[in-house]
Amino acid sequence: NSTSQEICNEINRIRETSQTENEKIERAIADLNNKNEGIERNISNLSTNVNRILETFQTENERIERTTVDLNNNINRILETFQIENERVERTISNLSNNINRIQETFQTESERVEKTISNLSNNINIIRETFQTENERNERAISDLSDKINKIREAQDYSNEETLWNEFKSLVDQKQASEGRPLKKIFDEIASKINLCSRTVDNFYHRNTNPQQRTKDEIRKWVNGEGGNKISQDNYKLYEDLFQINIISKDLTQESSNIEGSSQANQESLISIYSQSRAGFDTTINYMIQQYRKLKKIRETSQTENEKIERAVADLSNNINGVRETFQTENEGIERNISHLGININRICETFQTENERIERAIADLNNNVNRIRETFQIENERVERTISNLSNSINRIRETFQTESERVERTISNLSNNINIIRETFQTENEKMK
Repeated sequence: NSTSQEICNEINRIRETSQTENEKIERAIADLNNKNEGIERNISNLSTNVNRILETFQTENERIERTTVDLNNNINRILETFQIENERVERTISNLSNNINRIQETFQTESERVEKTISNLSNNINIIRETFQTENERNERAISDLSDKINKIREAQDYSNEETLWNEFKSLVDQKQASEGRPLKKIFDEIASKINLCSRTVDNFYHRNTNPQQRTKDEIRKWVNGEGGNKISQDNYKLYEDLFQINIISKDLTQESSNIEGSSQANQESLISIYSQSRAGFDTTINYMIQQYRKLKKIRETSQTENEKIERAVADLSNNINGVRETFQTENEGIERNISHLGININRICETFQTENERIERAIADLNNNVNRIRETFQIENERVERTISNLSNSINRIRETFQTESERVERTISNLSNNINIIRETFQTENEKMK
């Protein structure tokens, strides 16, 4: 019985041990399955990451290649644009230089032509001035001679006769009223302001209302001489002619009367004939003098007008020449400014192109550095992934070996347990048979 009890206890203990071992084995198998699942998940994630890294690297490579191609195209376009711009700038500078040379040649030719024109004009002006000076001197001599003759005629008439003075004064006032269209009162006021008389006195003298004083006659005589000196009409010349002729005739008559006093009727007729002949000759002389005076006056006015025209033409020509010079100087300054600005723009373009080249070179260098860093990073990552995969593979192999060893150990344990159970059964069966 004790042996049976021991056997039963041993069997129970073996069962418990077997159950415990089975639970351990199940847990080990479950843990191994979990580890296998984790390893498979890690391998799947690692494979996914590797594929993603490969895709990213391929995409990045394609983007880098596209960027490099675009950058090369941009550099080529910039080089072509810069070459075209250089050619255009060179053509512009060449055209500008040709234009400047043409302008300088044109200005030099124009300057020579203007200088020759000015020289010819100056010579012509000098000739005209000399001609006009000679003509003016001749006219002045003729006018001086004529003026002397006219002054002699004027001196012969000093308006000493009150009737003659009144007639001349009234004639001048009437002519002034007819030409200006003003009332007599305003004309009297103007005359009174010039000769220091009151307007009432001038009015009385004109209408002969009172007997004028000597001062009144003297002042009016001055005004008549001043007003009539510049407006000698043909009637006044006729009056001067008559007075001068009367003076001559009176002198001749006085002389003849003294020489032939008490002569016969024939001598008187001779005197009348002499008077008539002298009168006719004097008429001819006075008319010729008047015509010459008018011609000389017209020549002087024409000469003065021509002088003014020439002076205006010379002034206009001088202004035009100054304007041309100022315009050319302004054009020169504008061309110089344009050349300066063009040089500045060319320098700026060169600096910009150089800066752009440096920036492109830096961008290419940075891009190459980034590509190299990406390649190094990818290589390092690849090596790390390979090491990880190798470590994982080693771990899997170790786990498999451990699982295989553990399985063999469990199998051996189960085999030993089965053998022990068989031995116990056989022993138990033998004991049972013995007990029977």
